[in-house]
Amino acid sequence: MSILVHEEYSQDVAYAYDGTLEGLLSAIFYAYQSGEHPQDIDTPQHLQLRLGQRLHHIETSTTSALRLQRGISRICGEDIFDLIKHASLSDAPNASYAIYTFVRYALNQNKTHPCKLCKTRHNCPQTTPCARAKTKARKVSSLRLEHAHEITGPVLRLERAVLNERHRMKQFLRFEQTAQGIWFAKCNPNANVIPVLMDYFCARFGCESFVIFDEVHHIAGVCDGRDWQLVQTDSLNIPINTSNEQFIQAAWKCFYDAVSIDARYHPELRRQFMPKRFWRNICEMHERMPDTALKAHTSASDASNRQTLSPGLRLDQTRE
Repeated sequence: MSILVHEEYSQDVAYAYDGTLEGLLSAIFYAYQSGEHPQDIDTPQHLQLRLGQRLHHIETSTTSALRLQRGISRICGEDIFDLIKHASLSDAPNASYAIYTFVRYALNQNKTHPCKLCKTRHNCPQTTPCARAKTKARKVSSLRLEHAHEITGPVLRLERAVLNERHRMKQFLRFEQTAQGIWFAKCNPNANVIPVLMDYFCARFGCESFVIFDEVHHIAGVCDGRDWQLVQTDSLNIPINTSNEQFIQAAWKCFYDAVSIDARYHPELRRQFMPKRFWRNICEMHERMPDTALKAHTSASDASNRQTLSPGLRLDQTRE
């Protein structure tokens, strides 16, 4: 009876990790290593303990995370690990526990079957190499087709939500040129998509230096024109824009308003394709900028043109 109570007590545990993919893989690896089956896995900020539940803080171990990553990639395939990586970026509640149960299910379904677990071992002649022991019980791609499964379905939906959010960031991210020559953009996504977004903009910007700051997750992706890295920060000093940035934004706003068709104005459909939570970081969705920006830039351009003319020559005169 004491053994049964101890076993039941060992399962009533919750894991807390640092919120990173490495931390989640370390927690899953520790569960395999210790033989525990945690009922909850989440960050300390979002974890709510149940009555009588123990809390175990998991230290992030790069060695354990890499070992589990290699095991998942070898047994289940690289596409399944990409699925886990994308799903781990979700902000949905219980996402970490859903990934934990999915990892156990995927490894169990794709592991090789030794002879002692084979149903035909009593009738097997054992004269030829066993094809069942060398092949996987299930094709890796079939895991991505189980949308209605109680374990696989939630993880597939998490990945789809994260990739949809990344697609929105590709469309609605607006960069501003700073006085230091760096392009700066802010975003407020519903998922931590900066790690899967930087490769796209690094390839698109080429050798340009830029910064993408996530206001929700307090993560900045910094690219120096060659490589990029992630920076965790609670506050960020927004750099000063160039002198003509306001003029460019005002001109883009005028173009956006000019090409719109009043007869096809559909605000509900626009909010469906362009969620309103993005509008504060999209310059064309702001209120119309004052015309003083355009007038000031036009006046400055006229002044520079006058300086290029010959002395004593007015704009209304021509050379003979």
